[in-house]
Amino acid sequence: MDDKLRQRAYALWERSGKADGSEMDFWLQAEREVGARRRLNRCKNSRLSPIW
Repeated sequence: MDDKLRQRAYALWERSGKADGSEMDFWLQAEREVGARRRLNRCKNSRLSPIW
């Protein structure tokens, strides 16, 4: 499991007041955020412009 993804999902859960029943929502949000950050870093590292 990706540690950054796990940490981000946990931070989102904590920020929500540790709401029960929304674990999947936090996980999916973390996947979107971490994935976007990785895509942006890849673009910066390759000196290409993002395509979105």
